Amino acid sequence: MLDQKIDGERERESSAAALAPVQTLAAPPKFSSDALPDGEEIVRLRRQTPMGEPLPITFRWIAKLPRRVRPFALLRQYPRIANMMAGMWPDQQAYHAYLHDLLTDRRGNRRGFPPEIVQELLVLRVHYEQLHPGMLAATRDASKQG
Repeated sequence: MLDQKIDGERERESSAAALAPVQTLAAPPKFSSDALPDGEEIVRLRRQTPMGEPLPITFRWIAKLPRRVRPFALLRQYPRIANMMAGMWPDQQAYHAYLHDLLTDRRGNRRGFPPEIVQELLVLRVHYEQLHPGMLAATRDASKQG
């Protein structure tokens, strides 16, 4: 069982599998000494192993949110996305762009998120826009110009 103390209340998850790592490599890739990876290859390999567990910064971010806004389903089902959102929260432009990208299918072939995740993302968007009202106006102005 997962016990996390968030804002003075205990949140319990009945299944520890809900926060299990998404996928990890069984063994690191092997390279011969004459074919060592360059910098771009190292970055690509690092990106293949997503952060499948919530980070401390993510728990602190959620604890600071109003209870009605806390994205617990997102944290359980998509901890990597919750980690990204927590890290981008202070950067208005980056956060807005990331959230917009999550909610928009520009490729036409995405499965999409389950309804409860979409609902949490929309609630977060409204909350963020209430905290940063100038961001919404700036986004509208930019879309009219572009």
